[in-house]
Amino acid sequence: MNAERYLGLGKYAMMVGQYNADYSGFCMKHSSATGRGLLVSDLKAMVPLKERGYPDAPLGGITRPAPGKCLIDDGKGNMIPDHPGEVIPLLDLPSNHPAVEYLTARRFDIKSLTVQFRVAYCVKEAPENGAVDRYYRELPCGFRDTPQNRIIFYADVNGVQRG
Repeated sequence: MNAERYLGLGKYAMMVGQYNADYSGFCMKHSSATGRGLLVSDLKAMVPLKERGYPDAPLGGITRPAPGKCLIDDGKGNMIPDHPGEVIPLLDLPSNHPAVEYLTARRFDIKSLTVQFRVAYCVKEAPENGAVDRYYRELPCGFRDTPQNRIIFYADVNGVQRG
């Protein structure tokens, strides 16, 4: 909901009465598909989430996975995302490798990507492991959605892997 529009604040203060404030709701899924906003009066008339079977969400703080679940120790005291599996840096691959050809055909510089993202190619995914919540989604025809045979971009912040 656009609270400033509904309450006539900020840039809407000078326009109060010139628009219908009830059209101040917007749903990223519904409204973008239909091109229409939502009436605030309709939103206010909705049954509370708790009465629709949705439990109250805990307030405050940042939710983090339990240690050992999705995160591993990098050996330097940092908890980082688990590795995708066996990877090879793109700079170590031949220039005719499909991953290198794919990126260079799109005018990316492999050296720049390596400096910025430590880009690599996954040759073998890490095995599924329920103890660390590593599962791969099943796809049609017996395939699984794994990082194997994909380009991996790492997100490092101040020298620590974060994604």
